[in-house]
Amino acid sequence: MTSALFPILTALDDILFDFAQSDGFWANLETAFGTSYDVVKATQLRETEKTGFFEKLFRNPFSLRNPFSCK
Repeated sequence: MTSALFPILTALDDILFDFAQSDGFWANLETAFGTSYDVVKATQLRETEKTGFFEKLFRNPFSLRNPFSCK
């Protein structure tokens, strides 16, 4: 992963973790999307982030590549 991108992804992970842990998760989700969201998928997303899925993903180095590059 590029060094410039890592702090952004780490901050995003912190925000998602805090959001998943928050008491207002469902109220905030409804504010953002109304009632037109998949509750099952929202529950899965919440549980996934509570376990630190993104933290585990970001811990392993990876690189972003241009799909149009010939290299």
